[in-house]
Amino acid sequence: RLRDPAEQVRVAQDFIRSLAKVHRLDPAGLKVPALGPVRSARFVGRTATLGHLDDAMSTGGLVAVTGLAGIGKTSLAVEYVRQQRMDFDAVWWVPAGRPDLVGERVRALAPALGLPAQAEPTAVLARLDAADGRWLLVLDDAAGPGELPGWLRPSTGAGRILVTSRSDDWNDAGLVVPVGPFTRAESVTLLSERLPAVDRTIAEGIARQLGDHPLALDQAAHRIGAARAPAETYLAALIDRPAAVLGQGEVPGRPGITAATLWTEPIRDLDADAPAAGELLRLAAHADGSAPLPLRLLAADPEAIHDTELREAARDPLELADTVAALERAGLAHRDGAALAMHPLVRIAVRTSTSPDHADRHVDTLGRLLHAALPEQITANPDAWPAWRELLPHALAAVEATDSTADTPHTAWLAEHAAAYLTEQGHPEQAEPLAARAVAAHERLDGPDHPDTLTARETHI
Repeated sequence: RLRDPAEQVRVAQDFIRSLAKVHRLDPAGLKVPALGPVRSARFVGRTATLGHLDDAMSTGGLVAVTGLAGIGKTSLAVEYVRQQRMDFDAVWWVPAGRPDLVGERVRALAPALGLPAQAEPTAVLARLDAADGRWLLVLDDAAGPGELPGWLRPSTGAGRILVTSRSDDWNDAGLVVPVGPFTRAESVTLLSERLPAVDRTIAEGIARQLGDHPLALDQAAHRIGAARAPAETYLAALIDRPAAVLGQGEVPGRPGITAATLWTEPIRDLDADAPAAGELLRLAAHADGSAPLPLRLLAADPEAIHDTELREAARDPLELADTVAALERAGLAHRDGAALAMHPLVRIAVRTSTSPDHADRHVDTLGRLLHAALPEQITANPDAWPAWRELLPHALAAVEATDSTADTPHTAWLAEHAAAYLTEQGHPEQAEPLAARAVAAHERLDGPDHPDTLTARETHI
């Protein structure tokens, strides 16, 4: 977050002059609190989202800009303030991670309004409202509505409250403006502005690998520029060892932050505060990254779930809904219809934070749940195909994540039946290696003459 002092002073003077016009006060006597991060000189895109934010702010009350860490919530708020600053008489920018600062920042304007220096913040806002003053309070990175000061209420006049938050749990407090990843065109624009010589195809490849995440794109551009390395070299490294590459380089204005560390604290907090949600996050992270994980999968056989807390949540639909809600409040995953989805960079961070033994347990749980949920009879049975079509990516992920020499009855079954489904759908080239693996697994697990081995061998033939 950029904090250039000269820019801060210039913007503050603008607010002081406009505030003085409303209150007929001497501008020299006004002291506007610090305005927080200033606009990046390279703000990219977000035209539609800025329009949605402007519409929401025009209705009054509280507006929450929500989204993943590093997705650009603060940048969007800064750009909104830059565009609208002449319409406000006073603006406070408060790091909402420190709730105690909110009152102090608001109280700092009391003397300029003819109030005692220690006037209550509510009195300051009431004085502005009484004078038809247009004020804006920006609460940056608020944890949730419950973390706001009890005295803070939306203005009955021309005051506005703008919140940025990773949690989307703001619907009862005001209007929500969600911020998602860049469009692919915006991603390419950002990379092209930072790296004028970058090939568009390479830029698109980098954007795809980073899930169009703005902070990660900024970090990538900085890393490529600092190393004076070809962008295609960076892309190859990103594909080959994403966790390591995401920890390299810097993000301008965000010291100590990289795309590899953005979610460290939220994941740790989730594990401590909502263990079942932490386990569900890790289970989903070890499924296929290209498809949301259907939540009905957990109810297929709760006994197959190794973790006690998640097993209990899977038995109760309401408790499972609470578990998913905890993930959403943490800004780590979100519902996609009846499934759970997460950004690919969150998935990488979660997998990196999971020990190998813990990861093996999740892969085993995934295999057991899929075995319980998927139909047995596939050949000439169209009724079974929709379930296999939906869950095939996760079945393949469970098989691929298990060493072929360590196949369990569940991964052997998945390999065999995935091969049958792919054959039925006219993809024998994809089915053949799975069928061969299933035969080898059954021979090792059951012996060469076991009925399951013979069935798998027939499928392979």
